[in-house]
Order: sequence, then structure tokens, then C-alpha cells
Amino acid sequence: MATVNEYLRKLQLNQKENQKQIDEYIKELKKNEGNGKFKIPVGKIDCFYENILDKIKNGKGVLIYSDYDVDGIFSCVMMIETLQQIAKQELDKDPNNTKIKDFFEKLRFKIPTRTEGYGISADYIKAALKSNIIDYIITCDNGTQKSVVPIVTDENYKNKVFVFDHHANGDFGNYDNILNPNTDGKVEISTGILLYRFFEKLSSRKKIELPNLADLAAFTAVADVASLDSNRDIIEQGLNIINNAGISYTNASKEIDKLGEKVVSQIRQNDTEKAYKNIAKIEKLNEKQGQILELANLTRPFYKKLFQNRENITTKDLSFSAIPLINALNRLEANSNFLVKMLQIKQENEANNNMLNSGIYILNGLNNKRKELAFEATKNALQAVKEKGLEKDPLIFVYVENTKIGLCGLIAQRIFDNTGADVIVGTDVNGKIIFSGRGNNVFDNLTRLMNFKLEAKDIFSFGGHLKALGGSIKDHTRFNELLKEALASNIFISNKNTTELDLAKDSFNILEKPVSLFEYNELSKHLTKITGAIPYSKNFLAPVIITSDMILNKDAIMGKAKQKDFVLLKLAVTDPINDKTESIDFICPGKNALDLIENSENVSKNNKLPIFLMELSNNNFDFSKDTFSGKIVFKEQLIPENFLEKIKKNNVQEQKVATSIKI
Repeated sequence: MATVNEYLRKLQLNQKENQKQIDEYIKELKKNEGNGKFKIPVGKIDCFYENILDKIKNGKGVLIYSDYDVDGIFSCVMMIETLQQIAKQELDKDPNNTKIKDFFEKLRFKIPTRTEGYGISADYIKAALKSNIIDYIITCDNGTQKSVVPIVTDENYKNKVFVFDHHANGDFGNYDNILNPNTDGKVEISTGILLYRFFEKLSSRKKIELPNLADLAAFTAVADVASLDSNRDIIEQGLNIINNAGISYTNASKEIDKLGEKVVSQIRQNDTEKAYKNIAKIEKLNEKQGQILELANLTRPFYKKLFQNRENITTKDLSFSAIPLINALNRLEANSNFLVKMLQIKQENEANNNMLNSGIYILNGLNNKRKELAFEATKNALQAVKEKGLEKDPLIFVYVENTKIGLCGLIAQRIFDNTGADVIVGTDVNGKIIFSGRGNNVFDNLTRLMNFKLEAKDIFSFGGHLKALGGSIKDHTRFNELLKEALASNIFISNKNTTELDLAKDSFNILEKPVSLFEYNELSKHLTKITGAIPYSKNFLAPVIITSDMILNKDAIMGKAKQKDFVLLKLAVTDPINDKTESIDFICPGKNALDLIENSENVSKNNKLPIFLMELSNNNFDFSKDTFSGKIVFKEQLIPENFLEKIKKNNVQEQKVATSIKI
């Protein structure tokens, strides 16, 4: 009979093998970091700069028109602050130029609400430019819809409109006033990342000093689920600006101390070659600390209020906390102007603090309302999908009455999570249905639907990303008929991987060797260290043994999981050798939690090991354990003896184990 020591030894060996697997994955991912790079033609830089310089020197009106989501709002602030900096430098050259002073007053921005619709229209462009108030329009994150293309590509508008966008909609390389490197949907960037790289090139080409806006760009990248792989430099700088400079500086100091000790030892051993290499490393770290201090001075008071003065802010804090809070504005169709003003606050004083406190209070209130509305609407939509037997359809359309447009994307995502099918969810707005789509093939499937019948283009339209998009339906009845006929003709790409496990395998790197919560924690620390807490495009799932008795709050979860989208699992296991307990707090979807409880109980009763895939954390530091979150899905059940099939037996006396499984 196997002993506890053999199991513990096997778990440690599995941890090492999983770490090697992680290292190999990361090594390959690093090789591909350059894949997301894109070129910025100098003709576009010159076109933008010459026009902006003309408007600044002549005191002309400039309008920045941005989208209503985080990418659009934060890109708007990036553009405002960059134009102000260029104007300030021109004013420094000519302090008495009143026209330049006028420019500051005439610089305007417009962020529509969702009810006003996505993008800027041709009529709006024409009206704005005829108003005698606006002489130049810059669009950020507003797409390049067919209705606008004739104007923005018209030679007469070349010096009146400049477009920055990242949504795939063709190649506009021949037009100096349109910058969108994402011609085929494979350049996974945000508008904020696009602006950051553009301003880098502009600064270098024109020899002008522009502000470092990495904090705003980092927000946009995480919000738009852009690939961070090729933009890790921006994300790292951005997080240090937001509030990580203190932690980053301390970590660099610790590394310097370790290297210093090595240098002393190597000099004593006359190993001067290694000593000099480590001295060079220390010099680089000292230089990095200087850069970190510079970044610390760029932080915004808004972040202190948003994160309540917390340090060690990670991409996870942005995606699961800050961004949903901010997006509550557009989801509930509120005006975003006050957020733009809050982000531009640089000084801390009583008036600014009052404004920031009021703004955060408003955001929290809107977000709480958003959660309530989204939960109820999602519950009803899932029930409708089940009652109509739509779960197996490759493309599901759900119409929801009396629902905010901004909630449709959240509902679609939840249906996709539950069915694995591509989903579009729509609601009535001014006589037509506005929808959001989510799914692995939703863009391709809607393209197939569009090409299915000639009249389809008169029935609906859409645009956006490959896996997240928006659109409108002009005729509800005709669209239903079109979809029904298309489903019967089997024209759609079918996602056969409809189980939670198959979906997980599609979206994550799966580690091979089962571990306990102890090794899971160490693997997360290892991942955090080698990624610098900035995740790559695919995260990792580790197979973890979780028996029924390890779930400490089962009873509480059983009640909450049916009422909330997400719940907090409290998991714990005790090492029987040294009596050490490892406890993990893990936030996951309510459905995942119920599956965990059910499968752990059923498998444990059969005296087998329940294995669950748990998402590793990129934010688990030695000095601070993360509250874990993400995917958790049942993988398999193992016979205890089979778990040890590759380990040599030893003669250690059998001891009691820390699980309900009998060994």
C-alpha cells in the first residue's frame, strides 16, 4: 500500500515537471512577441503633425470624437494631453501668440452615449466642419464604417479629418489621414496602444517631447483584451505610473542586494569575469530604479481613489475591478465627460479631492445597478435559450425586451460561457434592434449569414472584433427567417467543443501533472515571477486534486451560486507530515462552483481522486498571496494507485493523509 511520503514526493515531482512545461511555453511565447508589432508610415505622421501644427498656430478649433468604452475614453484623454503638450511647446517658443492661447479654449471632445450610436456619421462630420467652430476632427476608436469612408478618403477632407482605429475593416494604407494597421484582424491592439506607438514615432521624428501616457494605454489594452505579448513594455510602465512604482523599486533593490552578495563572493574567489557581469546587471538595475522614480511622478490622483491607495496593482485589478466599474458608465448610457475631467486632474487639493470622491461614488452606484440588471437579464435570457432548445445551435440570437444596450454584450458572453455557441443578443432602440455578439467564430458566422442571401445586407449590419462585435437589425421578422433558413442549410462554423472542459482546452495552456493546493500556489508564484505579473495571451490551467472536504464553505456556496454570477470558494488542505495548512480563496463563476462541489463529492465517494483544472495566477508574489480567480473545471477522476504509477515505491511507513480519499 502506498504511503503519504510517496504521494507528497510525487506531488513535488509533478510541480517541477509543470514548471518546466510553463517555462517552455513562455519561451515560445517570447519568441512571438514581435508578431504584434506594426509599422507607422511617416506619411501619416507628417500629415497629422502638419495639420495639428497649423491648427495650433492659427487658433483653430479641433474636435476629438471618441468611442464610449474604456478604450475610447482613455484614448480621448491621451489625445487631449498630447495636443495640449504640443501647443504648450509652441507657446513657449512664442509666448505672446494669442492664437495659440485660443487653441486651448477651442480644443473640444465628444464621447457619445450608447443610445446615440457607435461611430461618427458622415452627416456629423459635415455639420461639425460647417459650424465655424470646428476646423479639424480626430476620431479615436470609432471604426471606419462604409458610410464614413467616402468622406475620410475624399481628397477635400484629407486635411480636415484624421482617423485612428484598430478594428479590421480593410486596408487604408494609401490614405495619409487614416491609421489602422489591423487590416486582417490579426493585429490585436487597442486604440490606446496605437496612439502610444504613434506618439512615440511622432516624438522621435519631429524631435519634440511628448508626455508618457503608458498608464492610459495600459488601461485600453486590458479593456479591449488586446494581446499584451508585444506591448509588455507599455503595460509595465503603465502599472508603475498607476501605483506600482514603490513595489517595483523595492523589488529592484532586493535584486541588487542579491547580486551584490554574489559579486563579493566571486571577487573573493578571484572569479572576476562573473563578478563584472553581475556588476553590469547592478548598473542596469540602478538605471531602472531611476526610470521607476520618474514614472512615479506621473501618477494621477484618480488612481489613488480608484484603488484606495493600494500598491501592487496588476492587469487583473484592471480587468476585474477598475474596467467593469468604469464601463458601467456606457453600459447604463450615462455621460462620460466627468470621467475625462477626473483623469486629467494632476494636483491634489480640496476641490479636486471632492470631485474625485463624488465621481468614484457615482461610478460605484452605477456599477452596482449594472450588476443587478445584468444578473436578472442574463437569467431570463439563459432560460429562454433552454426553453427554445437553442443550446446546440452554432449561432444563437436572443432578443431581450426593455434592456439597456450596454448589457447585451454581458448577456451574450454569459450565454457563450454556458453553451459554447456563438451568440448575439439584441434589444429595441429607436425602431431597430441593436445587438452585441460574442463567440469564437461570431464574426465569421455573421459574415456567412450576410453572404447567404443577397437581401441580407438590407436586413442587418455588423462590425467589430473577431470574437466581440456589435450590429443592428432593421427587420426583426426577416432576420429570424434568414437565420432559421441558414441554420437549416448548415452554413455556419459549428463549435463542437461545447463542454466546459473542451472550451477550457481551446482557450488555455493545460499543464499535465496533477498537484495539490500547495503546488498550485507555488506554480502561481513561479508564473508571476517569470512573467513579471503581466500575462501572456494564453494563461495556464493546472490539474489540482480537490476533494469534497477541502471546500470549506460548501453550504454557503450552494445558496449563493444560484443567485450570483461569481462566488468566492474557500479551499484548504493540510500537509500531514508537518501539519501545515494551505488555504486558497478562489473567485469563479457560480456554475463552476456548483460543478466543483457536485463532482468532488461524487468522485470522493468512489474513493478516487477528483482532478480539477484551475487557472494559475499571474499575481501571486512571495510577499503577498493573491485572491485567485478564473476558470475551474472538472477534468477527470484518478485511482490513487495510478497516480503513483511512475514513482518508485519505498519502504516509508504508511501515515494518515490530509484528504477524505482512503489510500
